[in-house]
Amino acid sequence: MKAVVVIASPDGSPIRNRREFIAQADECGATVVAVYADGARAQAEVLSEKDGEPLLIKQPREVLTPHLWQVGIEHSEGEIIVLTLNGLAPEPGWLRAHLTAYSTPDAKLGAIGGSIEPATGSSLVDRAVALSRYSAFLPPLDRIEVRDVAADNASYLRAALGCCADLVDDGFWEPPVHERMNANGWKLELEPAAQMTHGSTNSLGGFLVQRLKHGHRFGSDRRKSVTTAWAAKYLVLSPLVPIVLALRTLDRMRAKGRGTGEWIAVLPLLIGFNVAWTLGEIWGTIAPRSTPASQMKNGTVS
Repeated sequence: MKAVVVIASPDGSPIRNRREFIAQADECGATVVAVYADGARAQAEVLSEKDGEPLLIKQPREVLTPHLWQVGIEHSEGEIIVLTLNGLAPEPGWLRAHLTAYSTPDAKLGAIGGSIEPATGSSLVDRAVALSRYSAFLPPLDRIEVRDVAADNASYLRAALGCCADLVDDGFWEPPVHERMNANGWKLELEPAAQMTHGSTNSLGGFLVQRLKHGHRFGSDRRKSVTTAWAAKYLVLSPLVPIVLALRTLDRMRAKGRGTGEWIAVLPLLIGFNVAWTLGEIWGTIAPRSTPASQMKNGTVS
């Protein structure tokens, strides 16, 4: 099956591991599409050894990572879509592991997720960002069916995403997409060999803003499915959320044999990130976002 790798660059910076992505794509006969935030626009190009020319410029509602992914998905071809984020580095055999996972006779396998861990020698901030986001997907992983995967290192059958068409008008936000896939009988599995490392993807301020905005989206979506009484209870208990999230990260790290000392070192940053997320959830609970019509236009990247 033909595959496309979609790399989001929400700060508009050049793809840091360009050669590694191109080499693995060439080996697998895949295409690599990078989608950059350019002010309020999304600009995409096919990566090759030579500098690419911009293939399209769109103006989605925002240019957070999920919006950039959706631009890449809608304007590319390939039965398998592999999503990732600028600043993550693929380990040897990463793309091959994603693609060969679909050789299973299970016709309902719709998505594959891999592991992500902090890169060796990364800064304290970058380690905190990685552990905040990916503690559930630290290696080693088992090849098991799950309800959720990290979209920053995930692949999807394009056919499986057909059931989610009405959810992605405002970007590829994985929680509702995965929930819909599960509800429609599509399986999500982890693949131990699909490994990536997290280098530097955000500045400290940039990540705090991202956490706030993503928390708002999560809180807004959740508000649609809970009662007013539940929302009020959440608002009362919300000061505990940053601590609960930090303890959850510790539990996940311990389960993978990582020391408590590493958690203590990043704890002040984790609490700060969790506070930003919680403020976003509170914002989304009190003032849920409106659901916009799609602002994407047709077009493809071969």
